[in-house]
Amino acid sequence: MQKLALKHDMFLIGDPGPRPRALVLQFCELLGRECEFVALTRDTSEGDLKQRREIRDGALVWANQPPVLAALHGRVLVLSGVERAERNVLPLLNNLLENREMALDDGTFLMDAKRFDALCAEDAERASGLDVRGLRRTHEDFIVVAIGVAVPKHAGNPLDPPLRSRFSAYTLGPPSRVELEKAALAAVPDWRADQVMREQPTAARPWAPDGAVESTAALLAAFPRLPPGAALKRAYCYDLLESLKLDADGRAELDAWLDDAGFDVSDESLDADGMPVGRGDDDSDDDDASLDADGVPVAKAAPSAAVLAARAKLLRAPSAPSILSGSQRRVLGAMVQDHVVGVDLCVVGERGVGKTLVIRDFAAALGYRCRTVFCYKDMGARDLTMRRVTDARGNTEWRRSPLIEAALDGGLAVLDGAHRLAPGVLRSTLGRLLSDREIQLPDGTRLVAPAAYAALREIYDDAALQAKGVLRAHPAFRVVCAGEPPSAHNPWISAELAGLMHYHALAPLSSAEQTSLVRHALEAGGAGEPRALAAGEERALLDYGDALRRAVATESILEPLLLTARRLAQIGAHLRSRPQDGVEDAVDHIFAAYQDFLPAPKRATARRMLRDALVTRGVPTAKERGGASFGRRVSRKRDRAASARCHKRSPRRRDLVPRPPFVEMAAHMWALRDMLVDWSLGRHLLLIGNQGVGKNKLADRLLQLLDAEREYVQLHRDTTVQALTASPTLKGGVVVWEDSPLVKAARHGRCLVVDEADKAPLEVVCVLKALVDDGELQLADGRRLARPAATGGAGADAAADAAARAAGDVPVAPGFRLVVLANRPGFPFLGNDFYRECGDAFACHAVENADEASEVQMLRRYGPGVRVKQVVKLTQAFKKLRAMYDDGAISYPYSSRELVKLVQHLDRFPADGLRGAVADVFGFDAQDPQLHAKLMSVL
Repeated sequence: MQKLALKHDMFLIGDPGPRPRALVLQFCELLGRECEFVALTRDTSEGDLKQRREIRDGALVWANQPPVLAALHGRVLVLSGVERAERNVLPLLNNLLENREMALDDGTFLMDAKRFDALCAEDAERASGLDVRGLRRTHEDFIVVAIGVAVPKHAGNPLDPPLRSRFSAYTLGPPSRVELEKAALAAVPDWRADQVMREQPTAARPWAPDGAVESTAALLAAFPRLPPGAALKRAYCYDLLESLKLDADGRAELDAWLDDAGFDVSDESLDADGMPVGRGDDDSDDDDASLDADGVPVAKAAPSAAVLAARAKLLRAPSAPSILSGSQRRVLGAMVQDHVVGVDLCVVGERGVGKTLVIRDFAAALGYRCRTVFCYKDMGARDLTMRRVTDARGNTEWRRSPLIEAALDGGLAVLDGAHRLAPGVLRSTLGRLLSDREIQLPDGTRLVAPAAYAALREIYDDAALQAKGVLRAHPAFRVVCAGEPPSAHNPWISAELAGLMHYHALAPLSSAEQTSLVRHALEAGGAGEPRALAAGEERALLDYGDALRRAVATESILEPLLLTARRLAQIGAHLRSRPQDGVEDAVDHIFAAYQDFLPAPKRATARRMLRDALVTRGVPTAKERGGASFGRRVSRKRDRAASARCHKRSPRRRDLVPRPPFVEMAAHMWALRDMLVDWSLGRHLLLIGNQGVGKNKLADRLLQLLDAEREYVQLHRDTTVQALTASPTLKGGVVVWEDSPLVKAARHGRCLVVDEADKAPLEVVCVLKALVDDGELQLADGRRLARPAATGGAGADAAADAAARAAGDVPVAPGFRLVVLANRPGFPFLGNDFYRECGDAFACHAVENADEASEVQMLRRYGPGVRVKQVVKLTQAFKKLRAMYDDGAISYPYSSRELVKLVQHLDRFPADGLRGAVADVFGFDAQDPQLHAKLMSVL
């Protein structure tokens, strides 16, 4: 109030969280002042602070942004998250803060109210022409309130001195115990308030999320039998503090607070989500809470209406068979508890532990339609809220993102891969939506909470509110984030973000759960007959997984070999499809691509652990059982290599079926056989290998044998998510989005060959993993690729498909497949480690140089005029060179491609001799005399 009387702009400094923002909004409400809100992000630019260009009927117009609107109409301008703005952006406001003046892009000029009024008083004629000359009056009641955190205590950019000097600062301290008690009493009966308050720290500490007391109190009110420590465990993201490794003192002090209060969150009777593992306390004749048939906690003692409604939805949900493990079902139950009290959720776990599966079951149980946003590193604030597009007349307009659509129609917004977002994007863009259910959108409209909208409806009708750009957030709207555990390298769960959601940690499956998952995969529908594993095979598989987990503690390079839930399901599917294979065959088939590129000692260690587990449990190894014979036959309707068979397709466009030059040598036929095995299982393929080993030829030959149509895309460093999903072109002055090869392949059921996948940023190719895992992908033009729900073509699923198409969804045809080609990770290849990031979603195959006999067979095809003895000599020489590369003596991995060049040269120009031909390949090394001499000695 003092600063307002002095007409000083204010800067409110507080801890991360919604509390400072709530105080400013309450200040505006008490004074009856209108406000304009700007959430600053790293993407905030001049257009967001002054005027934005729009096209209307072929003409350029300027749309005033919140700072300008606040200055013109005398509103309070709230700048939230000042520390997140990039340097040299906020100085745009310096003159507006100091002199209440600003030069706008449309040629007009904001002038201080006193100066403007003085000009008007001097001459009435001059006053009438001020607007014509572009002078606009800044309202005398215009005031600015900035909100930020202390830097460097918290992460962020420091204030620019000229900007800082224009504000009067006020520091907002942590909430007192009295304030916390009031918040608790607002949601919890008096007899529970003391129990909640005993757990609350009396001073602000790192990782004490703002708002934890309110959400904890709401949980305890809805579920009286839930232990208070368990509720607080989710609100404080307790299980993730150890992963962060940021504030060991804060973790110890939090443990001490909880111990002093008598609540031990590390109690073995509670699982990772604070759900009681056993029956609970035995001092009551009747339990207040229990788990229903779906593992969802249901209160028996005076349940609230919300609890009863949630339970009714669950009981009406279709009873489809679930493959969730016991721990996953408990997490699902805890998520439903949080949903009942209106809390947004975050599911955190390592790759392959079942995050997506749990979220899908959560949505299905509660009848939600998921709107998934696949996050990547370069995603900005507008990608999460609204995108700019042009209509058929060339006018610019804003299109809502799936998240905003979910907020309006009461859907479930899933932020998949939230850990990939750039630091601060999630909390700065969606912080207000998550905490208050309000957000200012780029098109000028404003989403408000249901209670606030109801209050406005007492003054205005719906039409008037829509005209003012006020939209109602649906009360059923929820947000679920899915991400990997935070680390010191990527501490994406910050102190501010921690208070916006409740966190559920998904741990790796226990031994019993792993066994159950494999059994379910063996018994579930799909190719092949049901099969059961012998007890020894089950125990050997679990022993191998335990041995790997222990080895990873010291050998991180073995981490991709861990038996995650996804990998176990793949092993079960393989054994069902190929009952003649054993556990060792399935494990080798699934992990061969990574094992083949491990250093020889590490590869031997992994295989020895598997053999030891088999021998210990009395399971015969593949060598003891004997190998399978190999043969190939092509029939009219199906192609079969060994025991792998797959139906051929009937292409509509034969020009898209590849016809590569291919030599049918034994090594490549074995590779085709393995690829057909995974193709027959409905898997997407990933081929990894050195340059020149035949990855493209194998992919094209496979599609040729299957008569499958091919779309092709080659990635590179500058490939973006937008370029991968849609291609913008300009037609008649209008931006038109044309289908990319990815969309064409998905729509028409073709195979997309993605070449050089390791050259694109990992954040880009991760969208391919999302498409493979979830069957859906958001396109750059606003549409969404989605796997159709209807399998029989009738009933509720068919109606859901029709509604999805009406909403702009593009159904993915059943025949759609991905074949991804990538170079091996590590030096000398300059790409990213595609396998480590996305390999577990694909059926991976390591493509190596062919054996000597196969290579000779191939070279004779390319150089029929070259003597066989000379071909054999070259093959043996290159075999030595590859061995030297494996030993680290040379740095270049010579492949069959270089050999083909040599033989073709000798075949066409025999007079040049061997020395003349090798210059084509070894000329790159001629500048290094020692290396060149070493290579020549081999030849």
